[in-house]
Amino acid sequence: MMQGEIILRDVAHNQWLRFEAPREIIVANELAEVLPALTRVEAWVNEHDAYAAGFIAYEAAPAFDNALAAHPLRDFPPVWFGLYNAPTLVQSPVSSLQSPNAHKALNYNWTPNVARETYNVAIARIREHIARGDTYQVNYTMRLRADFDGDAWALFTRLVCAQPNSYAAFMDTGRYVICSASPELFLPRGAADDVLLWNERGEITETCAANIVVQFGDDFFTPPVECGLHCALFIVL
Repeated sequence: MMQGEIILRDVAHNQWLRFEAPREIIVANELAEVLPALTRVEAWVNEHDAYAAGFIAYEAAPAFDNALAAHPLRDFPPVWFGLYNAPTLVQSPVSSLQSPNAHKALNYNWTPNVARETYNVAIARIREHIARGDTYQVNYTMRLRADFDGDAWALFTRLVCAQPNSYAAFMDTGRYVICSASPELFLPRGAADDVLLWNERGEITETCAANIVVQFGDDFFTPPVECGLHCALFIVL
């Protein structure tokens, strides 16, 4: 893959698109640059009849509303967009990896950024709030880190094959490579401006649970199927 190359799934047309050789790259390196960067992206697209592909990090949220809290990013841009000519169609990554081991667990010795004791305390507090009726649901997240020295594209194809979701993307920014196979949920609008709604409870499947093993120091934790976890994979290399 080349720097600035992006491959993503166009779920509306059930196809995969490749954006390559960016004509311009617009990056925000701090919160104060987020909105100006997005304004430049929009202007560039309109003025040059271009396509924009990239990402806005969750940590960029305070740039849109200072009431939103987020941990500051370290050495990672909150906004990165490439400006491209029209994308080309490419073969689905899933079709390039149909081996018997395609669904084998990705064992990269993932280590969480919180201690097991901290995790236990947080989950206990969440359960107490739910039991008291303070809230119905709490989204608890933590970061996992692992050393990786393999081929990023090969990893991405493994992720997509094991978890074939509607919105997947591979982005090579040069310094970082993003392999995203996270299952997103959007509310589609029909022809009559009706919005399709459905109840979504993030439940982890037995297959996915068996493939998630997190190391807490010398201990290992595999989430139980009944815990109601949403199985998502978003990896930054």
